[in-house]
Amino acid sequence: ALFAGEVFPVAALRNLMNALPSPEYYNLYGPTETNVCTYYHLPVVPEETVTSIPIGRACEHLDVFILDELGNRLGAGQTGEICVRGTAVTPGYHNMVELSQSVRVDGHVDSYRTGDLGYFDESGLLYYKGRRDNQVKIRGNRIELSEIESVIGAYPAVAECMVEFEPRGENDFKLIAYVVRTAECEDEDIFIQCRKHLPAIAIPQEIVFMDSFPHTSTGKIDRQKLLGAA
Repeated sequence: ALFAGEVFPVAALRNLMNALPSPEYYNLYGPTETNVCTYYHLPVVPEETVTSIPIGRACEHLDVFILDELGNRLGAGQTGEICVRGTAVTPGYHNMVELSQSVRVDGHVDSYRTGDLGYFDESGLLYYKGRRDNQVKIRGNRIELSEIESVIGAYPAVAECMVEFEPRGENDFKLIAYVVRTAECEDEDIFIQCRKHLPAIAIPQEIVFMDSFPHTSTGKIDRQKLLGAA
């Protein structure tokens, strides 16, 4: 049995393996741009104390490694960006030269910076830790939080918007939109705007109206301060 594409909740995986003990179970990982690049064979049903499953070791034809923000390779236990090199990596995006170059590791045309965060443990097993940017994965769908923010921000009564993905336990989540208004509007006005332009999976479950947002010295919304004050 192969599973991939999204983090499998450990409790659900445990239930499946107990109910169907005969198959062998493999956790696979790999963005579209690399195909499957790591794999992990689960030797036994995860114990109750296990909270995450490794995404494993690199496939034999690929090199998978972790880089910090300066492009340095990281060692065991250090979290950074998961990068892949080898023959399975895409040669690039069609007619998008700059984008293709932007996802390469410097000096390696056969490489891909996944944007995913992870770390190797002492035994060499790779663990996934989430996204480097604001892209999140919900029920197999890649959702750009910035796209939701753009849709809500396009509503005439909205001055600023920030969307936060809030995990609520295994296989549960909440999308919250924080909004500063320039004119009076209600939750339903924002929801109508979202339903017009976004798939159902990307519509926030809650709208939080605020008087203003904190900003960094460069004028960007200070997400950390905002979430601390919300």
